[in-house]
Amino acid sequence: MASVRWQVSLGPRVPGSPAHRRLADELDRALERHAARVVRHQFPVRLPQGEVVCTNLIGQFPGRL
Repeated sequence: MASVRWQVSLGPRVPGSPAHRRLADELDRALERHAARVVRHQFPVRLPQGEVVCTNLIGQFPGRL
């Protein structure tokens, strides 16, 4: 719950805003602590106020066969 409270404390996380970037950076760091590899997949999104870049954060974990 502490993580959720922190995310809400950032305020609106509108794509392209400082709060949105801060959340993405923090989630990236959290994944780096646990995943074998972190991939940032960036893509443009057209919003009424213009185009912004959004990011998918993908944590890759070693699998077992």
